[in-house]
Amino acid sequence: MGHYTAITFIAANEVEAIQIEYALASYKIVKAYLLNEKVKEDEINKGTIEESDKLIGQSFNDERNDECNSFIYNLIPGSEEQIEKLRGTLK
Repeated sequence: MGHYTAITFIAANEVEAIQIEYALASYKIVKAYLLNEKVKEDEINKGTIEESDKLIGQSFNDERNDECNSFIYNLIPGSEEQIEKLRGTLK
């Protein structure tokens, strides 16, 4: 989740808006999944912050993004469709 959080900190001229939309939607779907799996929110936040701290300031990494997306799609049934649907509703 830290990967997706870090994307939102990339300068607007260095990342496409659609990539930010996907990052926000992915974060939301993964967080809901983890909470449903009884992972404590404090643990989710701690892990997210730790990973974000490593990545903030780096440019968008297509390869890492693809790896994270594939992991989520394989872990959470229907997540690809959920993310696609949610992505179009974010404001």
